[in-house]
Amino acid sequence: MKIRHLILLAPFLIISEPAHCNENGRSYQIRLDKEGWGNGSPNDIEAVLYSACDSIHEHFAPLKENEPIRVSRDKSGPITLFQRNLRGEIIVKINTGDRFWCQYSYQIAHEFCHILCRFRNGSRRNLWFEESLCEMASMFALRSMEKTWKTTPPYPNWKSYSALIRDYVKDLETK
Repeated sequence: MKIRHLILLAPFLIISEPAHCNENGRSYQIRLDKEGWGNGSPNDIEAVLYSACDSIHEHFAPLKENEPIRVSRDKSGPITLFQRNLRGEIIVKINTGDRFWCQYSYQIAHEFCHILCRFRNGSRRNLWFEESLCEMASMFALRSMEKTWKTTPPYPNWKSYSALIRDYVKDLETK
């Protein structure tokens, strides 16, 4: 990890009270809609989403809020909605499917960054800055996953995906 990434993220580190952790030791929870993902297995998708979010979250203090994140597939995404659903969950819509792990990772990392920024309705004058930060968070997550998946991917047989993540990041950087 490069120190400049941490320096840029430092002002946004969340200082909060200790949060309650779920059974996986996380202070946040992703609840994935189980249908509509094409050929992607919901368990595999959830593993990828957690991998992307964990790569960012590990650099933050525990979240004070304990609102679950409801992730669904929707062509209007990727987007994080300000309003909560009836269960009080943060609604995140992503626009990918099947087994496009890098797209899942890129989109959820971006939206997770909005959550960490404590997104809210109101003035949008500084949204450009938040969007820039969230784009950087997506790239950061992918680079982190590339390194992590070389040795400890969500599943042992996914180690070879590390090279594909690297290629995906290189492709994004040239655009």
